[in-house]
Amino acid sequence: MDELTGMAIGKARQMANRASAYADALEEANQNIRDQNLTIATLRRELAETRLEFLVKEAHAEGLKAQLDGMKAAHANTPMLMDSGRRYKDGDIKTKSRLSYEATFDRILRDARISDPTKYRAD
Repeated sequence: MDELTGMAIGKARQMANRASAYADALEEANQNIRDQNLTIATLRRELAETRLEFLVKEAHAEGLKAQLDGMKAAHANTPMLMDSGRRYKDGDIKTKSRLSYEATFDRILRDARISDPTKYRAD
């Protein structure tokens, strides 16, 4: 083998090694993309489930509000609708049933480690 052929073979081996390294890097990048796509699909599924949970809870809350409105209309003189002696920030009265709502609302958020539930309810 002459010197020129030996140099050509050496260059060919170098190029083959580089090509192999590029192929490995490309495969690793493609695997990262596949992994990220799986993560994205999982997060999309979780988001859809969370949206559904939220909608169900929102529908439940609205249903309870409709029940309460009906009870208020039918039983306007119930003690639960009487003045509790407490006021909203704007001065309107808080009913006894409102105090019950606030206590439950605050307890649920505190159980979820929310330190100040009053930041999240109307007052």
